[in-house]
Amino acid sequence: MDPTIKGAIIGAVATAVGAAIAWLGARSQAKAALEAVRIQARTQRMDGLWQMRRAAYGDLLDSVETLRSKIGAAAVAVGDARRHPAHTSTEGQARDVARAAREEMLSALASMRHKCTVLGLSVTPLEAGTAESFGSVVTGVVHDLIAWDDATETLDGDRDELRRIFFARMEALPHSVDHFIDMTRGYLQTLQDVAPERPRRLWQRRSVG
Repeated sequence: MDPTIKGAIIGAVATAVGAAIAWLGARSQAKAALEAVRIQARTQRMDGLWQMRRAAYGDLLDSVETLRSKIGAAAVAVGDARRHPAHTSTEGQARDVARAAREEMLSALASMRHKCTVLGLSVTPLEAGTAESFGSVVTGVVHDLIAWDDATETLDGDRDELRRIFFARMEALPHSVDHFIDMTRGYLQTLQDVAPERPRRLWQRRSVG
């Protein structure tokens, strides 16, 4: 073979190999850059998700604290109404105060239930179930107070027992709040994804015959 032609062929092959190597290198760099962007986007998404969950938990706990203060005020008003002689103007005024306090408590309860529902949109099903159970405990205390209040107004013979039940559950409520806060802290530390990416489905061909 002519040395000139041989040299040209070798040069062409070397150029092609170099181009292939460069293409593979560029492709590898592009993949690496794409993966870095994907990881960054997921990290930002998870951080935004964590902030959203934390805010939702904070709103719910704030509404619970507001409700607890309204329950306390309503309980004082109910007890004060009970101490006044029946069928007197003072007793009537005390009952009006108790009814107003009860309405404020129910309004705070509705707000808490709403925050509990909103939280369910921002967390995992497990967390939503925990929050729902916690909300039911707080709601139960409200219902206990309403039962005692109704019995007090109608002079029901069970009013003393209903009062005892209410105060027992009211006294236990802070422990339920603390327990929920501990669980909330644990959930936030796990950084679970509310809507994790679905894995690609791999279809396998079935052999025929």
